[in-house]
Amino acid sequence: MSVTLDEAKIYLRVDGEADDETIASCLEKAHVLCQAVSRLDDEGFAREENSAAIKIAVLYAVGYLYQNREGANHQELVKTLRALLMDVRQEVF
Repeated sequence: MSVTLDEAKIYLRVDGEADDETIASCLEKAHVLCQAVSRLDDEGFAREENSAAIKIAVLYAVGYLYQNREGANHQELVKTLRALLMDVRQEVF
């Protein structure tokens, strides 16, 4: 995975372990969502040259999903992720 639980907790500024399960779930969803938006396969998603953009997008998605646990606007999130992943996103015809 492009972002670890510890990295996500640092990004979210969460110190305790009480929300670890929630953050791990958000992290998994963020990873899947970013991979879908980028249209990259597992190999492309793991490539070193894509890592910075992907890491930023995954952290943003984790933050958004964590903060909006009760009701996230997924259209807004996907729109932002498309912008963040524009440089690595594969075109489909």
